[in-house]
Amino acid sequence: MTKMPPHRSDSAPARVIAVTSGLGGAGKSCICTNLALALGSNGHRVCMLDTGPEPPKNRELWVQTLDASFQDYVHAGHNLDEILAKGPVDVGHVKAAQDIADFVHLEPGRQARVMAGLHEMEARFDYLILDIAGYIDDAQIQFLLAAPFTIITLTPEPSSVSSAFSLLRLLKRFYYDHPVFVIVNRSSSVRIDHEIFKEFKRSTTKYLQLDVGYLGSIPRDPAFTNAKRKNMPLLLNEPDSQASQCLFGIADRLHRRLDNEVEPGTRFSAFFQKQMGETKPLGHPGVKQTTVESVSAPALTGDQGKDSEAGEELLALATASRYARILGPMNS
Repeated sequence: MTKMPPHRSDSAPARVIAVTSGLGGAGKSCICTNLALALGSNGHRVCMLDTGPEPPKNRELWVQTLDASFQDYVHAGHNLDEILAKGPVDVGHVKAAQDIADFVHLEPGRQARVMAGLHEMEARFDYLILDIAGYIDDAQIQFLLAAPFTIITLTPEPSSVSSAFSLLRLLKRFYYDHPVFVIVNRSSSVRIDHEIFKEFKRSTTKYLQLDVGYLGSIPRDPAFTNAKRKNMPLLLNEPDSQASQCLFGIADRLHRRLDNEVEPGTRFSAFFQKQMGETKPLGHPGVKQTTVESVSAPALTGDQGKDSEAGEELLALATASRYARILGPMNS
């Protein structure tokens, strides 16, 4: 397998982005894969890290997935090239990276290996994209607290939006104050997407004091189904499709937003470096399999819910317009 280029020519640390959703089924892992490809196709060196013990199902990007994982780097002395699977356009993949989040529970020698791995990845890549596991536990919270930037994927369904707000509210209790970007997936109307985002931003600004930016939306597109049938990423299978063009646009906007923003103090590794000698994780002393609370959507009356597609859009709009009143102030 061809090795990834050893180092970048500049000394800036990698931009580290955690991609999450707060609720399963929002297409998070698909967006991670295609966003990595979009960035890679523009000449950026990208590495994806799976934060759970196993890669997400249908991780179709990789022609060959290595058996070795980040755990082998930490515990068995593997080097980075031995655990780094190479995908198209110089996009790399490292699986089973949960030892990073379990940093404080490791003995000093293992902690040193984790730090060495993080420093090498920060030096080698332009972007590290963390595919946050579809459940929220102590490890996933650590990843979200450590990453300088977060992307939340939403769908127009009210449960998706409310769960995303609840996840941010949970993180805020750990003094989370990182920039957050929103991508709306499976869009059926740009107008609906904008309304949902505006109300989501209004609520997060008022009650959570978080800076939330909009990266764009990805429409429902038959190209996704076609790519899935061939077990191929969308951007490789149909790069000219509407959804692919939206993803290229999102990648470009993300890069422009983050260009020159990363300071040495915001290195991903710095979060864990501060924990050297700690006896318990930063943030919460132990959140195991936390349930992210969901807020019930307002009921529709009359004939509004009879047509499923129209009802879905009306319900999304109704929920967006009532978010601040429904969720209320954060209870610290």
